[in-house]
Amino acid sequence: MAGLTGRTAASKSVFGLQLRADNLCVTQIVFKPDWTRRSKAAPFKRNDRLLEIVPIGLIVFPGSGNTDNLADKARTMGIPMYDFRAKAKGQVRPT
Repeated sequence: MAGLTGRTAASKSVFGLQLRADNLCVTQIVFKPDWTRRSKAAPFKRNDRLLEIVPIGLIVFPGSGNTDNLADKARTMGIPMYDFRAKAKGQVRPT
């Protein structure tokens, strides 16, 4: 299972990645924030839930501080990332 995060123009290719994942039989799990129960902390709690299943990797697109939070936690856990953010610091870059 691989995770995918980000919500800017760069993530428009998400649909293409989802199709590729379908073709390769990669499991995809959607983690939506629970705004009703968690309020402003919802996206951060969603990140924690996502990382509890320990994905084999993350694809990170530019986004908000929430995206940076997820990438930082994943890096701490040793989860490999394909990082498409402009100011990536030492993460695995796609070739």
